[in-house]
Amino acid sequence: DDDFLAFHGLTKGDSNILSVGDFMTLSAAVPVEAFNSGGAGANMAYTLAKLGQSVRFLARVGSEPAGEHFFTDMIGVGVMMVPPSREVRTLEILVLVTPDGERTMAQAQPPQESADDTWVEDRFLEDSRWVIVEGYAAAAHPAAATYAWQQTPEARRALLLPAPHACQDHAARLAELMDRFEPMVIGNYKEYEALLGAVPKVADVLRRVPHVITSSRGVARFIHEGQQEEAAPVPVDVPVDSTGAGDAFAAGFLLEYAGSGKGDVALKRGHQLALATLQKLGPRLEEPAQVWAEPLV
Repeated sequence: DDDFLAFHGLTKGDSNILSVGDFMTLSAAVPVEAFNSGGAGANMAYTLAKLGQSVRFLARVGSEPAGEHFFTDMIGVGVMMVPPSREVRTLEILVLVTPDGERTMAQAQPPQESADDTWVEDRFLEDSRWVIVEGYAAAAHPAAATYAWQQTPEARRALLLPAPHACQDHAARLAELMDRFEPMVIGNYKEYEALLGAVPKVADVLRRVPHVITSSRGVARFIHEGQQEEAAPVPVDVPVDSTGAGDAFAAGFLLEYAGSGKGDVALKRGHQLALATLQKLGPRLEEPAQVWAEPLV
């Protein structure tokens, strides 16, 4: 509950960075109900693959059990991915879900920024229609993100904003990539607020790039070429778990928009997948195609 989060010094609804000792203390204090693969880009890739899309996921995971589990999950649904490596460590995150369905994340020792782009394999980039960069990857691997977009000038680009604290901590890096490559930007209200608070000039960039403001429980907006489209979700009294709802929204929006080009319909598709995700425990829909086949509200 909220008191538990406050006791451990956690900011509700955000991703919290802890010392190793505090992370171990927190881990011992909470029951683990499920062990899931996750991450915004990975959740999106998983959902798009489940919806029949050809997806290549460029990421590095370790060869420990967590990394092997992640890799098996992804290739199991047809996502192309490089095998686990002994050279890296898989990031593990605690996701705490309060009774109101809000998710709060905690992690120790986030990846250090790396200038290495040699692990980005060109075969993953060839003939890509969209190259989507996760905000955490852009912050930790700016050279790799830059290389991926430089090598794919014909592809559409999208940037998934990270959690508010990461938007704030890495605002300059994110702003630089947005200004240089002008991707479609996707994030929720809190993420945009954190980014704009840290680097106000981002507002100038957003005026010239398409951007989606997601909201799994409120009005979502798509702003592009001086126009704004909106869509409200079907209300949910008490969600089970908000983890992954924004990622499902992004997957639904991009898949529809890439096909039809209709922003209003794409927003509704985003809400459709987000709503289904809110009503279950865990970050991913196992049968998104069934949800996709339902009539849009």
